[in-house]
Amino acid sequence: MPTATTRAKRGTAKRGAPKRTGTKRSTGSRRTASRRPSSSQARRRQRTRRRQQFAQQVRRFGDLVPVRELLPSGPVILRPSLPGATGFHPSKLLSLALLTAVVALLVWFQGNESFFVYPENVRFQGNRYLPVQELYEQCNVDSWSILWLDPEQIRQEILAHPYVTDAQVSIRWPARVTVTITEAQPVALWATDQGEFWVLEDGRVLPQRTALEQPPVRIIDGPGLIQLETGDETRRVNRALVEVARTLAQRLPGLTELQYSPSQGLNFGLPGSKAWVYWGNERHFEEKWQALTALRSQLAASPDENLLLNVVAPDRPTLRRTGTAPAQQP
Repeated sequence: MPTATTRAKRGTAKRGAPKRTGTKRSTGSRRTASRRPSSSQARRRQRTRRRQQFAQQVRRFGDLVPVRELLPSGPVILRPSLPGATGFHPSKLLSLALLTAVVALLVWFQGNESFFVYPENVRFQGNRYLPVQELYEQCNVDSWSILWLDPEQIRQEILAHPYVTDAQVSIRWPARVTVTITEAQPVALWATDQGEFWVLEDGRVLPQRTALEQPPVRIIDGPGLIQLETGDETRRVNRALVEVARTLAQRLPGLTELQYSPSQGLNFGLPGSKAWVYWGNERHFEEKWQALTALRSQLAASPDENLLLNVVAPDRPTLRRTGTAPAQQP
């Protein structure tokens, strides 16, 4: 006959035993659980992260401002404002009601999705070759409530893009952001062994992008010898030398391509003839132009000859005939 202690142990074992339902999670269920979340779920998670970031900022602000010391230490007793009595005045009650309404309004704004910014809420103007998705990611406004967006901060974010030179930002309720940008316009193409690059007006070099209009001047510089060392991460070329190439292209219709070599500097084929010009560096432009103009007057007597015009030293310009086309010379 079992004792009372034995019956108690059996009862405990029965109550503690796990129940089996006889069902097993199928492979299809596991696959369904591991599927990629929908777009609404991704936005909800991103919105939650934004709220957490804002809450952390509020907590840090609360650590700096001792709010508890500003509140009364004991219980607050509401008493009528009678002569000789203490308590809240009606104006204080009104202020408290307004504060409560503002807090409730902020909470409602935080929970209402119509006040959060997504790609369909941002409009870009002025961009011709920069894609909208690239600019949207640069703005850093995704899933932020419009309450926490600052137009100047958005402007600084978009100006950090290397291909943007200026930007204007406007924000409208409930969640509409308009960004008007000015894209960087290249003034020349710089062709090197590493590829072709855009040269901006200030001499900065950027990888070439697909644009509606390409620069009118192309400078072939295989080793990249006209590059200047600036000490920063931005690549730059000799701005003055690029400006010389642009001016020559304007004064000589048909000139679209120039070459650069360490010994002769800029050199190019003279449009409308078989002559090749050694120009040199960026100094003494007007003197070299006058020397080139004087030599060009001698080309009329022999328009079909391969000639070499050298104005590297403008005070001693030379013209000589060559056996091969000057453009083929090393």
